[in-house]
Amino acid sequence: ELHELILALPGQQPQFALIQYPNLPVPQPGEAVVILAVSDLEATIADVVSAGGRSLSQIYDLPQYDLKMAYVADPEGHTLELTQKLSA
Repeated sequence: ELHELILALPGQQPQFALIQYPNLPVPQPGEAVVILAVSDLEATIADVVSAGGRSLSQIYDLPQYDLKMAYVADPEGHTLELTQKLSA
């Protein structure tokens, strides 16, 4: 489940989204979660881990949004949400 607010200027592609996942852990106070769209979720998680970061969650399939996603932490501990489209 998620709650989403997408903002865009008239005639433009969406530029900013606010997303709430009520059933997942929240970030630390003062921290924001950056969401990155990647072309290969599993490879990106492996790259994060090999660069000193860590995996924070399993990979979740969200077919209702045509996405799969996972959380990782960069080497400094900042949370990143990685997403990949399920369809090519």
